[in-house]
Amino acid sequence: MSHSANFKEMCAGAETDCLQQKLVEAEARLKQLHDAYLEASADLAYVRHRAQEDIAHAHKYAIEGFARALLAVKDNLETALRVETNDQDAFKVGVTLISKQLAAAFETFELYEICPNIGEPFDPSRHRSAARISSDRPQNTVVEVRMNGYRIGDRLLRPALVSVSQPDVNDAQ
Repeated sequence: MSHSANFKEMCAGAETDCLQQKLVEAEARLKQLHDAYLEASADLAYVRHRAQEDIAHAHKYAIEGFARALLAVKDNLETALRVETNDQDAFKVGVTLISKQLAAAFETFELYEICPNIGEPFDPSRHRSAARISSDRPQNTVVEVRMNGYRIGDRLLRPALVSVSQPDVNDAQ
C-alpha cells in the first residue's frame, strides 16, 4: 500500500471517529432538549389548569363581598319587620337607615343608580322608553320616570324606564 493511500485511510478513520463523536454529542443534546421540552409542556399544562381553576373560582365567588353587605341589609330589614310598633315615624327612621346601608353597599361595589331628571333628553344608552306621552315639552325628553336604572362602574346593568315626550297631536294641526 502506498503512503498516500495509508494516510487517506487513517484520515478517513479519524473523520469517522470524529463524526461518530459529534453524533453521540448531538444525540445527547437532543435528549436534553427533549426532556426540557417535556418538562416545559408539563409545567404549561399545570399553569393552564391552575389558571382555569382560578378563573372558575373568581367567577363563583366574585360577588361574595357584595353578598355579605346585602346580608347585613337583609338582617336589619328582618329585625325592623319583627319590631311591634305603632310609631310610624320611628319605623320610617329605621327603614331610612337601612336604605342608607344599602346605598353604602352599592357605592362600595360601584353599583350606581341612574336617576333621570324630568325634561332631560332621552338617552338610549341609559334609558328605555316605556311609553310616548303627548306633552308640551320638547320631543324625546323624559316626562316621567317609572323606574331608576343602575350601572356597575361604567357598564349598564339596567336602563332607567322612562316615558318620553312626543308632540301633542292638537299642536301639530
